Amino acid sequence: MKPSSSAPKPTLGLWIASLITFGLLAWAAFAFITHGDSNPRPPAITSVGQEATLNTQLLATSVEAFNALQKVRIAGDNIGIRQLGDAGVLFAVEPNARVLVIDRGGTLGSLTEVRIMTGINHGRAGWVESENVRTPAN
Repeated sequence: MKPSSSAPKPTLGLWIASLITFGLLAWAAFAFITHGDSNPRPPAITSVGQEATLNTQLLATSVEAFNALQKVRIAGDNIGIRQLGDAGVLFAVEPNARVLVIDRGGTLGSLTEVRIMTGINHGRAGWVESENVRTPAN
């Protein structure tokens, strides 16, 4: 007499379900890899003279003021940010403000000077992190 196996044998339906599941997972992985973020950010500006939009609303009037802003941001010092604003070395713009890139600075071009092209601060210049300057301008 042969001993009987207690493990169920895979059926054709189980194999088909496994293949479909594997196919769906492979398709999802492929879609994620090829499309990545569904809302990618445009590349940062690299050239003086290009129009762009800002991904930030707070600008510094000089590189020194920008460095002071970064110092109080890192410290979480909201009073310090307000004091910089009161001193006139920071100003705010509307979301996605249109700008013209007028200079680059900082370590490896990490800062960008822009001229505001819209809103109440039209014509005013300020410094921001280069990663917050986006193209194309719309």
